[in-house]
Amino acid sequence: MLDSLLHSLNIDPRVLVLNGAVFLLLLFVMNRVFWQPMLRHLDTRTRSIKAAYAQVEATREEMERLRAEYQKRLDEIEAEAHTRIQQTVRVAQAARESILAEARQTADRMSREGLAAIQAEHDSVRAEMLETLNRVAVQALSRAQGAPADEQQQSVIREYLVSGTERN
Repeated sequence: MLDSLLHSLNIDPRVLVLNGAVFLLLLFVMNRVFWQPMLRHLDTRTRSIKAAYAQVEATREEMERLRAEYQKRLDEIEAEAHTRIQQTVRVAQAARESILAEARQTADRMSREGLAAIQAEHDSVRAEMLETLNRVAVQALSRAQGAPADEQQQSVIREYLVSGTERN
């Protein structure tokens, strides 16, 4: 039955077997020459792509670590700068207070010295004025009497002038 079917379809079993053998041989050769090298190449390429992705991921993680480290250093620098600024402000305020206190002391000292100088000048002028007044009064008395004033009269004039200036 198979022979009659093959004969009615004009199929030669030898050609069929030969075609099958050639096909298997071609499949073997294609596998050796084309498919296996191509699969090896694809496998190698897949591995290199995975390695590249791994390298990219490692680089990204390293960049993230460096960014975090950089941010931490910036924060530390900022905190240190803030501390230094506060310290400098405190030092400046202390220096300002010291300078102001010194200026107040100097102003007070100069004021006291000025007042003392004014008082000394006042006392000197007052004594000079009393001496001048005494001399003028004695001269006026001498002219009024037509004779020089005696010691008792000069003493009375001096006491009067001293008592009059003490009241003012």
